[in-house]
Amino acid sequence: MIHMVKLVLFGLILMISMIGHSQSFTNSSIKEYLSMTGEVHTLALFIDTQYDSWEDEEIDYYYDQFEKSQDWLIDQAEDWNQSLTFENDYFISDNKSILYLKDVPRRKNVNYLINTLMEELGYNDFDDFIDSNNFDFENEKLKCILFVKSNNRSHAYNYWSVKKLDLAIIYCKSTYGMLTDQYVMAHEMLHQFGAWDLYYERGKVQTKESSTLAMENYPHSVMINTKKNKEMLAVDEVTAWRIGWSEFEDAFTVFDPKKNKEKIEQERKESKGNAIKFTLPTTTVKEEK
Repeated sequence: MIHMVKLVLFGLILMISMIGHSQSFTNSSIKEYLSMTGEVHTLALFIDTQYDSWEDEEIDYYYDQFEKSQDWLIDQAEDWNQSLTFENDYFISDNKSILYLKDVPRRKNVNYLINTLMEELGYNDFDDFIDSNNFDFENEKLKCILFVKSNNRSHAYNYWSVKKLDLAIIYCKSTYGMLTDQYVMAHEMLHQFGAWDLYYERGKVQTKESSTLAMENYPHSVMINTKKNKEMLAVDEVTAWRIGWSEFEDAFTVFDPKKNKEKIEQERKESKGNAIKFTLPTTTVKEEK
């Protein structure tokens, strides 16, 4: 109750400060099939890389975590009085296929990656995949999950960045070698439906101020931290709006990455200008006699 009162008061203050400014917001439910509701079809593919290859028991482990992430999201949807189901067997001949790509780095050309995946599966392109599987892509929801056998930071591409096949790229381990679990997967799947990161990272979507506010209001948000207090993680109010589970509130504007862009750039410049420069000591290497 105290949490809700705090959020409402913040919203009122924000509304007063923004009187006279026109606003334009894009909800993830701008098209019904973009919201995380109803039935969602998934295509899960496992990618061998030049660094390593998947073992059968590893595939079983990560697919089990994947299904647990879906169960967790279904439970969260119920808490928001929403209906959500996942259909994992529609593309049964392709689901859990093991493909080889030399590498799947971050910031890869996404459309090229999609076409490469379709070719590896035996299709001419993405449209051929849709037609061959008799899938109504215009009205049904399709999300592709790539489980990549290498270490990196998992990430996702959604309708607003690709406008084709939404991809969540899940590396088996993080950059620091930690196993990827169901909560990381849920975090990336939420991104596929338009969720924003709410944590602070220099030069990214939130400012220090907005990330602090997010932490104060939504300390257990799965979009802030997936590593701590896992039993308490939840879909927060901002994320619920982004994925079509609740209505927009003016207080959410402060977390809008587009509106934060100038502030983020300024923070980046300031942090760069204030960076402490270290000079490594020179060492003399003695030659062996």
